[in-house]
Amino acid sequence: GPYYFREYRERVNVQVLEDQLWFGEKKWYEFDYNTTNANLTNGSVPLDPIKDVFTTFNLAYVGVAYNLTISGTKSQIAGAVIAAAIEHEQTLFMTRSINDVVFGYTDKFLTFLQLAMPSLSNTVQLCYT
Repeated sequence: GPYYFREYRERVNVQVLEDQLWFGEKKWYEFDYNTTNANLTNGSVPLDPIKDVFTTFNLAYVGVAYNLTISGTKSQIAGAVIAAAIEHEQTLFMTRSINDVVFGYTDKFLTFLQLAMPSLSNTVQLCYT
């Protein structure tokens, strides 16, 4: 906490094939306002993961830098990525909503890098859904 989300799961495409049960699973989360805000004192502002923001490491920027470091990427490629980071005003820290960081957002720096690396995901998220 302080933010509580309820997880829901639903079986989809249920099939019985040769005495075996096959299905996919749809999973989603819903914000639980009452549990999140149950312990607020009088006059406290209710918590809202869409409106509330916080500052943390720029996950996309740090991830790209880390992968360049461990991959032994040639300096020309690393230089181009660094230039792209500067062009896209990437900094070590970012301020995003709680909802964005937990459930994902499209990062414009990663979207740009996809031009050279199409298999790269442009979504950053902490919670795999």
